[in-house]
Amino acid sequence: MTKQTQKNDRTPGFAAFIDVWDSTYVWNQSSSIAEEIIRALKEQVFSLLEKTGGKFGNFTGDGFLLIFDSAEGSIQFLARTILDWEKKRQEFRKKLAIWPSDLSLALRTGVAFGNYKEIGGWDFPAFIGSTLAMAQRCESFGKEHFGEEDKLASDLDVLLRIFIHQNVYQFVDPRMDYHFKQFDATLKGFDHVSDGNITSTNDHVWAVWPKKIPVQAVSDTKPDEAAIQRLQKFAEAQRKFDLALSLQKAAKGKRGGEQKPLLEQAIQSYREALKVYTLIDSPAYYATTQNNLGNALSNQANLLAGGARARRLDEAVTAYGEALKVRTLADSPADYAMTQNNLGTALWDQAGLLSGDLRARKLEEAVSAYREALKV
Repeated sequence: MTKQTQKNDRTPGFAAFIDVWDSTYVWNQSSSIAEEIIRALKEQVFSLLEKTGGKFGNFTGDGFLLIFDSAEGSIQFLARTILDWEKKRQEFRKKLAIWPSDLSLALRTGVAFGNYKEIGGWDFPAFIGSTLAMAQRCESFGKEHFGEEDKLASDLDVLLRIFIHQNVYQFVDPRMDYHFKQFDATLKGFDHVSDGNITSTNDHVWAVWPKKIPVQAVSDTKPDEAAIQRLQKFAEAQRKFDLALSLQKAAKGKRGGEQKPLLEQAIQSYREALKVYTLIDSPAYYATTQNNLGNALSNQANLLAGGARARRLDEAVTAYGEALKVRTLADSPADYAMTQNNLGTALWDQAGLLSGDLRARKLEEAVSAYREALKV
């Protein structure tokens, strides 16, 4: 697939997923009530979609998948939907005498950002893309975080929260207009490639709620040109990151001179991605990219000698240090341990190029890094 085809084939956007809590229970008690509930939610969702410019994606039996052009648009839409649904929820709860919990029929929601594709030739709208499934994972993750102890603010009801992936959080602006709470999460089905190996790493999911919500509907204005360009830049950074991972994996199966150009291209792609993934705007992606960049630099150093090897190891140590600005023992212990272990290996390799006191100090640094990893 050519680069041009990839650009035309994928569209960056925000997938929002809505699910009805305990809908299966209702179905098992009364299929007619279950149908009435879903029809009422469908009417509400589609009515608001017409006013917001969002797109209908899929119907999942008890939930809806929707597509938006902005993080704020998706969050505001879901917030308005949750608030408008509450009166209907209480009315429907009167139709059955017993409910599993006070949260039954509440709306759980999730939002993720990424590329998606609309499939043509179907009799109904059809979309594919990992971002759609990721939005469902965020919604599912939120099931265990509707408790009183996880309130976003003292004056918010426990139902008022929307769960967004870390790649949505970086687009929310201004953040002062929202309540936030961060959670560590391992989203099943979203394994990452690190140094050519498939590993499960921690993501971050944020519970969010806007401090101000439109009285009727979200504005139907489209994102301005600057917002669209930002989305496109982030989507391009994702492609650079994915390309670098593929190059690293390909290099792992090669020998000697065949590895060098592949690793060099991977290093360049990671650095291109880091022009977008910054410590301030997208810390989680910044840390992952810096960690993987450090691995690529270390691997390339193993193919070099003398000053060239020393320079690559210096760059690797710097990259791991940047990753550790985000990957802390308290906030992301598994990633912290991984990067500290990688750092220890790079420092060990650096020590092999030194002698005397310099070698001893470098080995002390390596031991310190390994011990930090062993805390996890």
